[in-house]
Amino acid sequence: DAELPGREFIEFVDRHAGTESEIGVVQNLVQQATIVLDLYLATDAARLAGEQAAAMARRELSAASPGSDRQLIWARAFAAMANSEQDCVLLEALLDGSQTIDGLRMDADLRWTFLYALARVGRADRTVLETALERDATAAGRRKLAGCLAARPTAEAKQEAWTLAVESGDQ
Repeated sequence: DAELPGREFIEFVDRHAGTESEIGVVQNLVQQATIVLDLYLATDAARLAGEQAAAMARRELSAASPGSDRQLIWARAFAAMANSEQDCVLLEALLDGSQTIDGLRMDADLRWTFLYALARVGRADRTVLETALERDATAAGRRKLAGCLAARPTAEAKQEAWTLAVESGDQ
């Protein structure tokens, strides 16, 4: 409600979300932080706040009880906030299994969440994404693939997504 500047909100979440006992409140704070990063900060402020938010999500993901809802919330938050080379390397390592976090189950939904994060920063190309569909050849997998393909930061990816969504004639 524009009562608190975006950077201050991210700092608030960084200071307090890790100690919040109500999982629904944590989830809401993380969602709101992601919205602030995506919509309410100028580019330079968003970059700085995004670095802080990604570091917070990495820290809380590592601290969460293995297999807990809190761990899953922070894993998703980390994917949503990941931007740096270090963040992407960790996401890639978690996806390929070269690194694990105790209790974090890499199901199809989390795999797509991580792939989307990598696609939006240009780190997952069509080949990587289509290979993921082979692991999850479901209707949901096809929808996730379409989202990941559209998230890639190229004009060609955007045109392809537009054509698929609007001009293909499929309804």
